[in-house]
Amino acid sequence: MEERVLIRALDNSYCQRVIDLILPIQQIEFGVPITIEAQPDLLDIEGSYVRPGGGFWGAVAAGAGPAEGGGDGAGPAEGGVDGLGSAEGGVDGLGSAEGKMGDPESAGGKTGGPSGPGDGLGEAGRAGGGFIVGSIALMAVGHGAGVIRKMFVRKEFRGKELSIAQRLLDTLVGHCREHGIGDLYLGTVDRMKAAHRFYERNGFRPIRMEDLPSYFPRMKTDNLFYHLHL
Repeated sequence: MEERVLIRALDNSYCQRVIDLILPIQQIEFGVPITIEAQPDLLDIEGSYVRPGGGFWGAVAAGAGPAEGGGDGAGPAEGGVDGLGSAEGGVDGLGSAEGKMGDPESAGGKTGGPSGPGDGLGEAGRAGGGFIVGSIALMAVGHGAGVIRKMFVRKEFRGKELSIAQRLLDTLVGHCREHGIGDLYLGTVDRMKAAHRFYERNGFRPIRMEDLPSYFPRMKTDNLFYHLHL
């Protein structure tokens, strides 16, 4: 765990490495029968997230890491933020099937300020150096709002020592503040208790499904929702 881990914006040159991070977490760690065909957004990070006004960030570790395309199943939770993980596109998986992250507490769920520089690509990023050990995505949905997706942290990189989950979330929130996104939403599942605590420590509050805005892209597996007004 001595590798230096930077948070940086990702582009389509990272798509395969992001897939290698997320799929094993979804399929092996969380047992969700989801395939890359059901997640075409991972094949076009720029078109799905960046160009529409959102973003996609990764925790990039220097060093060799797992072999390219070798998904080792040691990934984070979900594409959401609580598992931080949810089954289909949430933010808690910290363990979710399609867009969550891996358990926040085991992913370094301490609170903290923005992580500062490191969310731009830079020379190393453009050169494709390092391997992806965590991810988070922001879907811009208009109306000054955004939705958190694809939050995952590789299992062996979870923990408070590196606080990767927190750094990823801080980077996303900083982007929202800079770009006039004042409301963040996410969907998760009720069994992801650690993810719920992570969100709540970061100011997210539960919101009833019937109170979600009409433009919120609800995933069919999500049954618990959070909102943060920045």
